[in-house]
Amino acid sequence: MVHVTLLLSTVIASIKKNRRFWLVISFGILIVFAILRYDFGNDYMNYYKFFKEIKAGSSAFANEPMFPLLVKLCPNYYIFIAVTSIFTIIPIYYLIKNYVVDNYKGLAVLIYCINPYLFLLSLSSIRQMLALSFFIIAIHYSKKHKIIPYLIFIFLASMCHMSAIILFPLYLIANDNKVNRIQVIAVVMLLLILLFGNDAFERLLQYGLNFFDNINYNVYSTRGGNTLRATLLSAIWFIYIAININKLSGNTLMFAKLSLVCSIFGMLAYKISMFGRIGMYFEIFFIISIPMIMYQNNIALRKDGKLFYLANKYILPMLMFTVYILRYYSFFTNPMWESFREYHTILTVM
Repeated sequence: MVHVTLLLSTVIASIKKNRRFWLVISFGILIVFAILRYDFGNDYMNYYKFFKEIKAGSSAFANEPMFPLLVKLCPNYYIFIAVTSIFTIIPIYYLIKNYVVDNYKGLAVLIYCINPYLFLLSLSSIRQMLALSFFIIAIHYSKKHKIIPYLIFIFLASMCHMSAIILFPLYLIANDNKVNRIQVIAVVMLLLILLFGNDAFERLLQYGLNFFDNINYNVYSTRGGNTLRATLLSAIWFIYIAININKLSGNTLMFAKLSLVCSIFGMLAYKISMFGRIGMYFEIFFIISIPMIMYQNNIALRKDGKLFYLANKYILPMLMFTVYILRYYSFFTNPMWESFREYHTILTVM
């Protein structure tokens, strides 16, 4: 059922005629899938426990009051799941609708569905996805250089999930200001220093964790880092964005910069795996940056050398989608994500 739903949504979004209509149908399928789920995903029952405790008067999540407020407004847990599903999926629809050209909308939906850490995992990470939705709204104002509304929506995001505090400085990046090669080289050098330098970076991170004073973040920080293989795979996206970013402009440039942030966090997870969780705030923007860079490369005149041209237009995209497929397969064969293998609906318990 899970694979059929994701495949059907992708196929429908790829229909050429009446693309906007079929995109609505595609996301309608995903929303219905999310609303009707029951005990699907690692944290479904955990959130059910939190829901009951808050309803009973618990002061849980006092530092993130938007979440308990939403719980109190929903008469039952199924309505809560429906409301959060709609609020976290609809912004993704608008991202694709507004920022991806028609012929590449199906590709954007494919990335959203085939990357298990986007649509599927969002069904478990409810509070962080609520924060992400506010971040997406905030970006609408950031690209118009309206800092006050941006800060307001990031504040609302942090009231859903405290980690969203890190999004306040992203106002400096979430715009269409040009990026040159010197800036890219500087980012690469800084990244290498953080990855292979001394332990000053870890000490700085520990100060940040102490500020949040959250046991869950400390657990992530003690898990160690990702493997070298995972880091090298994350570097594929970094390389693809970095070698194309100086050619981009407008909204595509803005989302490419946010995608580059995700790639950086993905590689920093080599040090501490928690950075992968932080990267979830930015990974969604690959659904725009990758299709739009591919679109730009298809319509641009060939100016680069033959080897670079082949790598940029064919080899790197093929590598990225190969990794997506492998990650999809790994996700459903990993015991950690066993709760995502079988889909159950609320119709079986009501």
